Amino acid sequence: MDIQPGSPSTGDLKDGSTLPITQTASAVTLPDILDVLNSDVRTDLQTFLHEYGTVALGHGGARAFNRAIPSFAPAYRYGALTNDALLGVDPDRDVQRLLRGQQKTFAALASNPDNLKSLVTDLNTTAGAIAREDTALAAAVPALRDTLREGYPALGELNAALPTLRTFAREATPGVRSSVPALDAAIPWFTQARGLVQQSELKGLAADLRHAVPSLVKLNTRLVPFLQQLRALSSCTNHVLVPFMESDIPSIEEGNSGHSVREQINRSFVGLAGESRNFDANTPVFHIQGVNPFKLATGKLEPAPPINSNVPPPHRPDVPCETQDPPNLQAPGGDATLYGGGP
Repeated sequence: MDIQPGSPSTGDLKDGSTLPITQTASAVTLPDILDVLNSDVRTDLQTFLHEYGTVALGHGGARAFNRAIPSFAPAYRYGALTNDALLGVDPDRDVQRLLRGQQKTFAALASNPDNLKSLVTDLNTTAGAIAREDTALAAAVPALRDTLREGYPALGELNAALPTLRTFAREATPGVRSSVPALDAAIPWFTQARGLVQQSELKGLAADLRHAVPSLVKLNTRLVPFLQQLRALSSCTNHVLVPFMESDIPSIEEGNSGHSVREQINRSFVGLAGESRNFDANTPVFHIQGVNPFKLATGKLEPAPPINSNVPPPHRPDVPCETQDPPNLQAPGGDATLYGGGP
């Protein structure tokens, strides 16, 4: 019998005291354990010990295990880092979420015993298939070692990127949460867009347009020179013709001065409208009255003719209209006899 003193804070036992059975223990020997196991379990245990001791450790397994011992320390260190990472950012909440998720998973597995049995059977079949390919598996282990050796730098880069990725995940969480209303609003649009591209809608229209598109392309190609001329005409209209039509005509007559070219041109149509009226029983004719400025004593004619009528105004067809100045309406006014003529 072996009696342990226990914790010092409990004090000493009094005379006649009895130890509770919960604080006692009986020695358990290996035969006692084997007596509890039935024959099938003992047979499986014998098979396991034979395979593990004779086959696994007896054919180089022990030496391989000894060679693997130096790798235990980094494996335990990385395992500790992995376990710490599994705690999550908030251990008080993340672990609870993980346990709730596992509970749902196990409940789903337990709710269908037949599928669970099939899963175990499939795992047994997979393990048996791997065991039958022990030679290929033995050849794959060194290849896996070489793969891990080459993959360590990439894993190091991935480990260095995890803090940045974690920060990005935290920053992206509000956007992910707000994406749910956006998706709810976009799903009806996607439904309509899917119907729009069906064969009866845009796909059929695209098939019909396939024959017209080459002609449209040729038309667009041929329209380029025309559009260039149209652009030049529009620019000429904006920079030359419109300012000319809106400019004021200077006149020596006070009541006729300051009127725009557009207004004066519109007034001329009124006179042309009475061209064919029969006011004197004659046939329709267009009457023109001429005035000889050199016979006028006090009259004035505007605009006066140029000093040299044989010299035409400058004409530059090589200069684009859009870059030219609007016509100059500041012609000399006054008595025509003062500009290149006499009585």
